Amino acid sequence: MRMMLKVTMDTAATNRAVQDGSLMKMIQKLQARIKPEACYYLAHCGQRTLLAFFECQESSSIIVEIAEPLFIGLNARLELVPVMNDADLQRGFEAWKKADA
Repeated sequence: MRMMLKVTMDTAATNRAVQDGSLMKMIQKLQARIKPEACYYLAHCGQRTLLAFFECQESSSIIVEIAEPLFIGLNARLELVPVMNDADLQRGFEAWKKADA
């Protein structure tokens, strides 16, 4: 299932991670784990934010392998949302039309 991971980073914790060099290491490890289709970095509501879009095969990997380092290292808030691209949306409508017929 395709997911969007939104990571909202605590400013003080992320400032420390920027200064000690651990922020980029955390981001590189995250990307190696989830192999995202795309990652975007932005300031959202005045905080550093990462949006990553990736295929999720196992929900336990999200909670333990992905979330815990972000919680511990950045005091981050996370949101995980199922998302679709154009092809997924088209397949969904086709399946719905068949089931509704």
